[in-house]
Amino acid sequence: MCMVNVMDVKQEQAANNLKIMELAVNAQKAESEAAYERQEGLEESRKVKLNAIKNMGNIKSKMAASNLVSISGTALNLYDDEKSFAELSAIDILDKSEKKAGIYLDKARDYYNQIHLTRINYKNAYIKAITKDALALAETFCP
Repeated sequence: MCMVNVMDVKQEQAANNLKIMELAVNAQKAESEAAYERQEGLEESRKVKLNAIKNMGNIKSKMAASNLVSISGTALNLYDDEKSFAELSAIDILDKSEKKAGIYLDKARDYYNQIHLTRINYKNAYIKAITKDALALAETFCP
């Protein structure tokens, strides 16, 4: 007189497995987006640094064409300012991309937590059904 319907258990297990697979795919997508954001930040940072190097070269060539000495004074300050600005811009870009990546990683962790909770809920429901059936069976023998 077992009341647990095997087909119901199999269907519920299949539904949970499908939900877990969907969550795993979503978690992997979120991790991929985080990696993409980090790479975008690195590339953008490199572009800023390369443009700064190009600008510093232009500054040096213009100073040389104007017979300015670029080893001291205002000329050197201009050169150093360009370098510092580029470095700050690159750091800012990396920071923003890391924050975006962190958001995606948080989403991935949420998906993994949902997978864990789905497994726990399924196990608990299955144990509850078996326990209920065991109690009903015991009541038939010991009224």
